[in-house]
Amino acid sequence: MTRAPLQPLHLVAIGVLLLALEAPTAGGWDLLPDPLGWVVIGVGASRLAPTPLLRPLLALIALAGVVDAALWVPAVLEAVAAGEEALRWTANLPQLGAILLLCQDLAGRARVVGDQAALTWWRLAAGAYGVLILLPVLVFGGDVEALGPVADTLIALVPLVLVALLLTFATRGWAAGFDEARPSGRADS
Repeated sequence: MTRAPLQPLHLVAIGVLLLALEAPTAGGWDLLPDPLGWVVIGVGASRLAPTPLLRPLLALIALAGVVDAALWVPAVLEAVAAGEEALRWTANLPQLGAILLLCQDLAGRARVVGDQAALTWWRLAAGAYGVLILLPVLVFGGDVEALGPVADTLIALVPLVLVALLLTFATRGWAAGFDEARPSGRADS
């Protein structure tokens, strides 16, 4: 029995899970470091067929990985956590922005081949990540503390929905690096 190779979005889903899961040690180190998640996400995204958003996406994934590499060090993470809310928000922008851009790229791929269901879901996911980017501004900057529990719930829930979407659409031709509209199955490079 032969196994089908992992599709690009399968790898991205594994990377997102690595970002979402934590296995802290007594010294504060995470045994599932987020930079490893970004490497896996980057490998998966780099296997997608080229689009106008792919290069900026890969650059933002790399930036998110660099920021998370710094935040993986317990002393740095503690300093950021003890700092102003604006600093914590700023430290999360590359990560949230990378996933937002990924969702936009996948929505564009679905739109090109006319996959309306996928297009709708990826637009909703992009919107959810946009909300995650803006919520801290309202909660901390706008002093709307009532949105704090909403923000906490979304921060926990949205990545899980993202993983479900990645796994659901991973085998679609447009998500596997292939163009369903072409008889040969291969996208032009």
